[in-house]
Order: sequence, then C-alpha cells, then structure tokens
Amino acid sequence: MSSISSPNRQEEPRWLAWVVPTLMLALIALSGISMADTWSGENSWRLAVIAVVAGIFSMLLSRSRVFDGFAIILALGVGLIFSAVMTAVWTEYLTGSAWDRIQAFPRPVWDALFRKGVDGEIRDLSAEFLLSFTIWLTGWIAAWMLVRVDAVGLAIIAPVVLILANQQVADTVGAIYIVIMVALCVVIVVTARIASRERSWKTRRMRVAHSLMFKVFSVGIMLAIIVSSTMVLSPSAWSQTVIRPLIENIGDKIETAQQESSSWLGSWGSSSAVRDDASYTEFSDSFGIGGPLNLTDAPEVLVYVDSESAPYLTARNYDYYTGRGWSSSSIDFRDNSGSVRQSPELRYNPGWEVALSADARNSRESVTAQVRAFNDRSQVLLTIDSYLSADVQTVVRMGWSTVNDEPFAVTVSTLNTLPPDVQLLANLLLQSQLTGDVTDWGPSATSGSLQAAIDNEVDDLARRGITVRWDASAEGIVGSIYVTGRLPEFDDVEVVFGTTLPASEGYSVTGLTSIATDDELIDAGTAYPDWVTSRYLQTGDTITDRTIELTHQIVGDETNPYRQAALIESWLRANIVYDTDVDAPPDGQDLVDYVLFDNRRGYCEHYAAAMTVMLRELGIPARVVVGYAPGDYDPASGGYIYRQSDAHAWVEAYFPGYGWISFEPTANRPLGEFALQPGSSSESGEQAAAQPTSQPEFPTADVSTPDVNVDNSLATPQPTPTESAGGPPQVVASTDSSTGPPGWLMPAAITTAVGAILGGSIWFAWNWGFRGLSPVQVLMRKVQRVGRWFGVRSSPTTTPREYARRFDATVGSVSGPVKRITRAYEIETFGPGRLRDSVVTDAQNAWKEIRHLLWRFRHRKGKP
Repeated sequence: MSSISSPNRQEEPRWLAWVVPTLMLALIALSGISMADTWSGENSWRLAVIAVVAGIFSMLLSRSRVFDGFAIILALGVGLIFSAVMTAVWTEYLTGSAWDRIQAFPRPVWDALFRKGVDGEIRDLSAEFLLSFTIWLTGWIAAWMLVRVDAVGLAIIAPVVLILANQQVADTVGAIYIVIMVALCVVIVVTARIASRERSWKTRRMRVAHSLMFKVFSVGIMLAIIVSSTMVLSPSAWSQTVIRPLIENIGDKIETAQQESSSWLGSWGSSSAVRDDASYTEFSDSFGIGGPLNLTDAPEVLVYVDSESAPYLTARNYDYYTGRGWSSSSIDFRDNSGSVRQSPELRYNPGWEVALSADARNSRESVTAQVRAFNDRSQVLLTIDSYLSADVQTVVRMGWSTVNDEPFAVTVSTLNTLPPDVQLLANLLLQSQLTGDVTDWGPSATSGSLQAAIDNEVDDLARRGITVRWDASAEGIVGSIYVTGRLPEFDDVEVVFGTTLPASEGYSVTGLTSIATDDELIDAGTAYPDWVTSRYLQTGDTITDRTIELTHQIVGDETNPYRQAALIESWLRANIVYDTDVDAPPDGQDLVDYVLFDNRRGYCEHYAAAMTVMLRELGIPARVVVGYAPGDYDPASGGYIYRQSDAHAWVEAYFPGYGWISFEPTANRPLGEFALQPGSSSESGEQAAAQPTSQPEFPTADVSTPDVNVDNSLATPQPTPTESAGGPPQVVASTDSSTGPPGWLMPAAITTAVGAILGGSIWFAWNWGFRGLSPVQVLMRKVQRVGRWFGVRSSPTTTPREYARRFDATVGSVSGPVKRITRAYEIETFGPGRLRDSVVTDAQNAWKEIRHLLWRFRHRKGKP
C-alpha cells in the first residue's frame, strides 16, 4: 500500500498532460515578448521572463490544495515583490549594485503614487513597474484559469487581449505576433478538447484507439499551420483589411468610452476639463482655475541670494490654454511620424549649463540663489527667470522642434546661431578640407584625425535621434548642414526637476534676469522664431468675441508689441479687483470671459490667464508662469522665507533679441523687479555671460588648425537627450527618512516576501498530491507521510490494518487515532454505501490528536 488514490479520479492522458500547459506558457511568453518589443528598452526582455515565471508559479499553485483566497493573496504578493525586484535590478533609471537598486526603488514609486508634482522620469519608472506587474497578472490569470478553473477559453483571453491592446497602443500591428498568437490558440483549444474528450470516454469505459488521439491532435496542428500560412503569405492584406480595422475598432470603442466617462464625471463632479483638484500651487503638468484660494502662511522655502532683494522664484510655465485652466503640450511630444511619444527632457549633471542663445543672454545679469525647502512635496526645482544651471543633477523639460532635412548655412559668423546640437560638428567641418571620398553624409575630410572626430560626432548625433548630411564647394569648404530629427529649444525651458531633492538638503541655482530697458524692448520688433509662434500663440476655440473686442479696444491704435503689453498689464491692474474668495465660472463659460465681464474679480492666476490670452490675441507670444512672489527677509536665518501664501502666477512675453520678459498684471503685487527702467542702460548692449563658464567634457580632435581658424569654444556640445524608454535620469536613493517610505521598508518587504514564499513552498510541498482525493483519503495519505518520517514501512501488498499495526509498533501512543483513520478509509474504499459524516468528522478529529501527540516524539525523525 505505497500510495492511495481515489477510484473516481480521472487521470489525464500522459502524452497530453504536458502539451496544453506548455503551449499556454508559450502564449503567455508571447504576450510579454510583444510588450517588450514595444517597450524597446535595453532590458525589456524581462517582461517575457516575468510572464513565464508567473505562468509556472500559477500552474504549480493551481495544482495544490491551497485555498483559493489564500492562493490569490499569495500570487498577488509574490507578483508585486517579484515585479518590483525585477524592475529595480534591470531598469535604467537606477544605478549601483542590485541591492542598492532594490533599496532605492521604493522612494520614486512612493513619490509617483502618493505625491504630486513629481517629474516625468519618476512617473516612467513607476509605469515600468506597473507594466511588469500587469505582465505578471496576465501570466497568473491565464495559468490559473487553465489549471484550477479548467476553462481553456477564459485562459487564453488575458494574453490575447494584452497582445491586441499592445498593438493598438503601439500604433502598429506586428503581424508575426498575431500569426503566432492565432496558431497557439488553435492548437491549445484543439488539444484541450482532445484531453477533455478522452477523459469523458474513459469515464464511460469506452475503448479508444491509441492512434486516434494523436491523429486528432495532428489535425489541430495542420489547421494552425494553414491559418498561420494564410496570414504570413499576405501579411499586408491581413494587417490592413482584417487585423488593423479590428484593433482600431476596439481601440476607438475604448477611447469613446473613456471620453464619455470623462465627460460624465466632469459634468457630475467638475466643471473643467482640467482637474479641479490640481492647483497652480502644486506645479503639476496642468491646473484648473476657479473657486476660492486657500493658502496658509506655512513656510515653503528658505533662499539665500546674492542680490539686494528677494527674486521671483519660477517653478514652471504653461503654454496650452484649455478655456478653464492651463496645461503643458510638451508632454505629448512625438516623433516625425506622430505615432510614438518621446521624452521632452534632457539630463544635466551638476554644473552643466543650458545652452541659451545670444538672444536669451542679451541684457541679462547672472543671479545665484541657495534654496532649501522646508518640505519634500515636490521635485520641481525653483529657478530664477531664465534658468542656466544648478549644482545638482537635473532633468530639464523644454520645447522641441522637429526638422526634416532642414538646411543650416555653416560659416564662422553663423556658427553660434546653429542649433547647439550640431555646433560641434559644424566646427569640425569648418576646420576640415572636405575633398576626400564622398560618404553617406557628405564629402570626407582629408585629415584622418579630423575625419575620425567627425565620424564620432555623427555617430553620437545618431544615437540621439539626429541624422545629418552636408555639402561642400569644389575647394572643400563646407556649405550647409542638413539636419533631420528633433532638436531641443534651449530658450524654451518649461520646468526643471531634481532627481533627488530631500528637504534637509539644499541646492544652488543660477538664472539670468533681464536688465533690458523699455527703449530696448520697444525696438525689439516682431521677428519671432518659429518655435515661439508655433507654441505660444494658441488661444483655443473658447475665446469670446467680446474678449477680442475688449483687447483691441484697450490697445487702441498702438501697434508696438511692448507698448501693447504694458497697456494690457495696466488695464488689468486697474480694472480687475483682487479677491481670493471667488466662484468658479459657470459650466460652459470661458474663464477669461468670465473674469473680464461677469465677475471682474480674481487672484493671480485669473490675472495671468487674462493677460496671456489677450497678448496672444494681439499676436504677442506669451505664457503663464507659476512659482513664488518675493518672500520676506528673516533676520534669524539671514535669508528670505517664501511662504505658501507667496505662491504666485504671472506672465512672460517673448521679445526678439531679449527672450522672455516678465510682466506683473496682478493688482495686489508691486511691479518690483518687473518695473523696467526708462531710457538706455550702460549695460544694455552687453550680454550676460556670453559663454558658459563650465562645459561638459567632450573629446576634441588633436589636429592643427587648417585654413579656417575657428575657436572650438564656439561650439557648445549638449547633454544627450533622454528617450521615453531609455537613458532617463538616474534616480538616486535618499538617506532622508522624513518623507517617503522608511528605510526599513524594502528589507522588511523582501523578508516578508521570502517568508511568504518559504511558507507557501512548505504548504505546497505538504499538500502536493492531495488534489482530487476525498477528505478521508487525504487523511490516510498524511498518516503514510508521517509514518515514513518515523520509519514505518509499507509495500504494495500491505493492507490498511497491517499498516496501522506497524505504526502502533513504532509510535505506540498514536495508535488509537491512526486506527480510527484507517477504519474510515476501509469503510469508504471497500464499503457498499456512502460514508457517514460522523465517521469523517471522527477521522478529522483523530488527525488533530495525531498532530498534538507527535510533538512528544519530535526528537526522533522530525515533526509534521
């Protein structure tokens, strides 16, 4: 009696028992591979690993007798821990050893989930973790439905939906994934059907030819091959006429449902398309305007500055007017095809300076401030006017332009006007005699060392998504560079993030403040760059005719942009009453229209929104800026304290040759530093810090200068742009324990996970083989396992009563309970009728007695 099995248990065909689980694991892996292909990260193959591990874990768990509720909790817990560890170890967002990465991981995820205003890179890291956990859930659900629920149709739904949804999100149909998916689904369904039929036939004691099942299985394989071959032979037709319309239809329905639900929720709980719970004081990607302003006098930051007065502190600016608030359009920046979203951010090491143009540096002076926050609620760096640099690692979000074979003339005089990304290459080309062999990019240099430097720079640009070519005259002098790709607009800094900014630490930030006079700005003209007009003249379709009419009425016959801006600013300060206790605009009414004509009251964001919209209506590029108005001097600390009540919004307008100039339309704020000096300044023609004082180190060609003598410092190489799925800022773990998860959280979580896995493994090992047995058969199997621990032997010919006597001879004190279980087993197995419930209950009580009594004998072989 070496084993006891249920006479009613149906054994699956041996050759089919492993086929369906294996094929299901392949389908689960395919869903992970499909996601990995779209994610396109260097280590994105981990998604397939996570999917397969989840499937195997779920299959093993499903075959045990673990209670369903406990199994679900265990699977979710293990999945969360495993996804977190895999993300932390393999992500490009973290650095250091595996353990350092695991310790650093909770902080950014905690920030992304429970704090507002975190930078896009931290959100990407959290999204990477959530994606990994989604893959885990897909594998677990599929395997659970297959093994525990025995529902093949439900099992294939999760990976199939994930593959199809992924193709829709990626905006491209990977025909190979669809083909393999269909083939696997056909074989899985056919094979599962065969196994089900064979079990049914054996239950009815029907004789089944051994070759029949294999023949039916072969038919399923052939059917899958035929369907797959048909799709492969005409992937274009399938993609365009069958798959893509199907996926697009599903995607359209999902998008429509999302829009309808958003609209319904908006009409029910909000009157704005922008979240009402997002205030301008949170410095998030968007904010809504309306309702009372409730700010406290709680201190926010302490600032030490090398100027005679406290400066305005800039948090971020916004370009897109929604009719009810403001948002940033840069977060939806896409590639040339318009289908793939790309990161609008650049990573800067400490001390690296933004390559501001000559216009952005003109008539400006450098101001440096030491900033220390009193809390750690945001990773947004507070800057001063035109941001230049910081002494911490930063991620700078800025506007971008997409060019397609755009020509740029290359001469000594135009070198500084070229896009900074190609200035180093242009400098090398100017130094070269381009009469060598013609390459894919253009004629090569006769100097081998110069050509090597050119090749390296071309390769570096290609890694950043920029391709170039050039032409040259017959004498070998470069003419123009033709650029394709996306180029950062360094004068269009939107927001600066610090990768790690614990409140206990401060940072130093340097900005350039304008000292331009009113005469200079009056003469600035209207030669706006394309990147300015394309982004900062939007007004939307909610602007009313009376707003437009009032705008032109205020400026009258004045046509000068600066004078027009001053008139709008003065009118708002004189005619709109400052009031923090105002109502939100009625549903459907434009915010600016409501402020100008109905309410005539508001606070800083109302003033800023009105002036920005009115300036844009006049053709003057403008944007809303949020941050802090100047704080009060604190003698005790020797610095300026900025309080929550100092949170503020104002306006910047663009003037050619001088960059962004600030205006203060809010009536309760003094003009302060925004008040311009009349006439000319002795410094008006000077440029603040014409060139960066410190540059990132780049290799330079060790060559003698040829005919064209150009200073290498003219070219300003830039940090490599970060991509959406690769090369993001490196998040460093903070030792500050005042905010975020405590330092013991990850070790405790890992210890808990290991304990749960160990406990689950012991539970799984103990209950292995009990599935499908009756309660009494399970008890008898447990008695046999305990007997082996104590050396009780049995053979296939041993009867239950003989086994009980041997057990009594070895462990005498438990012989009574063992005999009761043995008696119940004999009655159930060999008796003519159904076993009474009282007998089952008595056997279960006997097992409890055995567990209690065996503790006395734990010094022998072990314990149960």
